[in-house]
Order: sequence, then C-alpha cells, then structure tokens
Amino acid sequence: MFTTLISTADLAARIADRAVVVVDVRHDLMQPEHWGESQYRVAHLPGAAFVHLDRDLSAPKTGRNGRHPLPPPEAASAPTAPETSAASESPEKPDIAAAKKHLAEHVTYPATREQILAACADTPEFSAGEKRWISDNLPEGTYASADQVAGALKL
Repeated sequence: MFTTLISTADLAARIADRAVVVVDVRHDLMQPEHWGESQYRVAHLPGAAFVHLDRDLSAPKTGRNGRHPLPPPEAASAPTAPETSAASESPEKPDIAAAKKHLAEHVTYPATREQILAACADTPEFSAGEKRWISDNLPEGTYASADQVAGALKL
C-alpha cells in the first residue's frame, strides 16, 4: 500500500484498480477559485478526481489559523474515484475552449452525430458528465466543421 507519491510506472500498473484514488490538486495562489479546476477540465489523468485546495482540503479560516488550515483528522476522507460511465454522472457543460479544440483536432469532417460522440467517448479530455452533456445536447445531423458542432451545442 502506498501512502505518498508513487512513480508513473507504478501508477500505470494500478490505474484500473478501483482501490487506487488519483487526485488532481493543481492550484494557483493568484487565481485560487477556478484555475486548478479549469486546468483539470482541459486535461487530467484518466479516472482522476479534482480536489480543490480551499474547498476540499482546508478547514474554515478563523483569521488565526493560516491560509490553508488543516482540517481535523475526522473531517478528512479520500475522494471517491469518478464513475467511468457517462450515464452515471450528472450532465455538465464542458469548457468551451477545450471542447472546441477537441472537436477541431479529433474529429474528421464531415461527421455525423454518432461519429462525433465516438470521437469524444474515449478521450480523457472530457469528464463523464461533460460527455453526457454533449450527448444530451448534440442534435442529429451531419456537421461540416468544429465550429458548426460548437454552434449546434451553443458553446
């Protein structure tokens, strides 16, 4: 059992194990509210959960306990690994720039709705909820470009 950081080779060997929880804790002190989460939406390890330093890993500030006070031990728990099925996660609108980039780089046009969804299905660039949102919101049809898809999705 690992209690600290592990090598990329060890992680690769264990990434499919549901007992392994990978967390993405990117944080920028100058942009604390959204930077880490927006970077996570652009790209992250498959199955990684985003954990926000202030919201998830810090106790409430009292004015005397520092910028990121440790929570009491009983409040700490490991995040649960995200579900791998898009049907099990609530739909969530994807980051506009990341979605447009993916549509431009990974879809060959002209493309049908089914072809676009297939190009999005196996990518780690979208969470299961984002994949579900795209599936729920992309109308049937054949699309000539990424811009046309983005327009149909109202991105």
